[in-house]
Amino acid sequence: MKILFVMSMAASAIVFGTLAYRVTADLERDTASSTYYSIVDAAVEEAKAITQRKRQGAESLASLLSHSFPDASQWPFVGLRGYSQTASLIAELSHARGHGFLVIVKPDQVTAFEAHAMEFYEQNQYPKEAGRSELGFGIRGTIDSSSGDSFHDVAGNTTWNSRYDILVPLLQFQDDAKYASKLLQNFHQFQVPGKILENIIDCVQASKEDSRGSTTDCGGVTDFMEIDGKSGAGAMFLTPIFPANDPTEVVGFISTTVKRGRDSNQDRT
Repeated sequence: MKILFVMSMAASAIVFGTLAYRVTADLERDTASSTYYSIVDAAVEEAKAITQRKRQGAESLASLLSHSFPDASQWPFVGLRGYSQTASLIAELSHARGHGFLVIVKPDQVTAFEAHAMEFYEQNQYPKEAGRSELGFGIRGTIDSSSGDSFHDVAGNTTWNSRYDILVPLLQFQDDAKYASKLLQNFHQFQVPGKILENIIDCVQASKEDSRGSTTDCGGVTDFMEIDGKSGAGAMFLTPIFPANDPTEVVGFISTTVKRGRDSNQDRT
């Protein structure tokens, strides 16, 4: 009897020990899983919040330009005085790395637009490099992105079968001193941002045709691309600009730069 009693106690101990181990292991696994997902959820929510701040910053600039030049007929012959200071303040509040201002230029507007841009830069004392390259002053296309060779772009041709006969040069940027040589670069020429620009225009057109649509949802973001040859790749949020009196006419874009690499954590979205 004693032997049976001892054996039954030992068996019970093994059974309860095994159950206790499994319960403990399950609890640890559940705790680890819960901790992991809570960290992931927190990171996702933070990323969403950062992205939302960037979007709100871009929309604020777009709204400012919309009301500064409320008629579509004024565009692309525009330019916001104090843009650098305003964009820098908004970028600081929205944790964005940079805000650019691009306008849509049709080929038959190029000559008049370039004359307007040159006068605007001179009147507002932009760096002498603004809008200039070894070819002189004007909208620039790039022959070879790796070498940086460029040409005076007056036609807006692309190598990726664009559906639109337009140029989209960078007219202003928040850091004019650092990026003066990038001004008047035609961003429509490049396939990565160019296709997003066209998708936005298509979205706006579709929203105009569908009374239930909303043009405010027509922004876009590029894949990672080469933003600046010296500082590596990044992505661009692109927000359309609509003149206040012509709220369904796309006349330009705010580009919000997000860099990949050694930027602050706020920019890693």
